[in-house]
Amino acid sequence: MVELNEVDGGYALRAELAEITGRTSVPAVFVGSEFVGGCNDGGLGGVITLQNQGKLEPMLRSAGALA
Repeated sequence: MVELNEVDGGYALRAELAEITGRTSVPAVFVGSEFVGGCNDGGLGGVITLQNQGKLEPMLRSAGALA
């Protein structure tokens, strides 16, 4: 996790993420290089949506984030 308000260049990074994702709200969650959304919206519907659909854990395993 990166706290954009606490790192040098964080605000510029947030602007760049807005260009990529089409949104300025955070969190902006990526699994691997795929934008999955925020908590419950954007991208693929967000992490809560993916979790409720049973899709989050397989995505995380596929990306190497879970053993």
